[in-house]
Amino acid sequence: MLIPLAVIDAVGGMDAGLFIDNVDLEWSFRMRAASYVLLGVCDARMQHRLGDARRHVPGMPRGVVVHPPLRLYYMMRNRVLLYRLPHVPCVWVAQDVPRVLVKLFVVRGVLIGPRRRNLRCMLRGLWDGSRGRRGPAPGDVMEQASQGTV
Repeated sequence: MLIPLAVIDAVGGMDAGLFIDNVDLEWSFRMRAASYVLLGVCDARMQHRLGDARRHVPGMPRGVVVHPPLRLYYMMRNRVLLYRLPHVPCVWVAQDVPRVLVKLFVVRGVLIGPRRRNLRCMLRGLWDGSRGRRGPAPGDVMEQASQGTV
């Protein structure tokens, strides 16, 4: 990203409290709310590790990226945190909630294992997001996700 310092001074930097997921998305919404224009370079290529692997899921031609349970915690928690922010467009929230329910809960919680750990981490993320928890996951979540006892 190429961002003039004056823009960062005016709008602020990226929200480290989101930690890992949706940091760029939140910042983009904040920029747009401040009437800045965001430009993308469609031909740009970036090496980025999205997950451990792709799995084929019926009805999803590109498959689904498999994420570890801890990552699913952050994905869910941070989405809930975004939904509550005043600069996040209501239209985006209305479109995103069904997408999250299908992609996270149904696909990753029911169709892709470890189902129980995935669901528990996502539900904990939902709970922590609704309570406004930010930053790194609590120690018990990190420990349980890594040990498989979530």
